[in-house]
Amino acid sequence: MLKNNYLFILLLLVSCSQAPVNKKQNSICPETNQEIENRHVVMSAKSKSGSLARCFKNYLKFEENKKQSFKVCNVINVAKNGRVTYSKAFGLGKRLPKDFKMCLEQEYWMMNFSKLQLDKPAYIKFPLEFKSK
Repeated sequence: MLKNNYLFILLLLVSCSQAPVNKKQNSICPETNQEIENRHVVMSAKSKSGSLARCFKNYLKFEENKKQSFKVCNVINVAKNGRVTYSKAFGLGKRLPKDFKMCLEQEYWMMNFSKLQLDKPAYIKFPLEFKSK
């Protein structure tokens, strides 16, 4: 019985340590997925994307063409204590408008990942897409 529990735990750990394969992943901006901590930081950053959506909404407010789409590559460095030490956003396929790009980067600077209790600094890269209808 005890041996079966150890086998189950070992199997669970091995299955969790495998990086998911995304066939539609953009080769220009591949999502960081080598280490489990980095994947958690990416998931956390994506879950905090409500403020990023506000940047897009604010950008559209001043545009005549309300139907727009942007693919964005995001690069963020996070210190061990959870503070963002570097943030960069750039457009994939077309250049991002300056005010939209600056808003995204500022929102990343304000994010706090201290609750993840990182063992070491994290460097993450992931794509996001913003679309309006």
